[in-house]
Amino acid sequence: MYEQLINTGNDSFRDSWVGHTLKNLKSKSQLPSLLDVGAGLSPYKDLALGLGFKYKSHDFGGYVPSESEKAGGLHSASWDYPKHDFICDILALPVDADADVILCTEVLEHIPDPI
Repeated sequence: MYEQLINTGNDSFRDSWVGHTLKNLKSKSQLPSLLDVGAGLSPYKDLALGLGFKYKSHDFGGYVPSESEKAGGLHSASWDYPKHDFICDILALPVDADADVILCTEVLEHIPDPI
């Protein structure tokens, strides 16, 4: 399945892998809940909901465009962040942030001690 993605970018490969993995997990069991840690714009929310997962999201809420970024910088002002269920540091997730599946993409490289 992944052979056709060898020459694609990271985003395409990651999105394909997440989609395939969530579908595979769902087909093997009745996993009812998914927590998307570091969800940002929640790109996998529709996929998870479409597969029947109860979707919860987390983000630390730190990406707010500055005035200079509103002019077209890296963190564009056009980003419309969804309302997350949990807004906190990843190390401060509350007990009720439990889920059957944890989705964590593009996050671990940003924490001080990923191990």
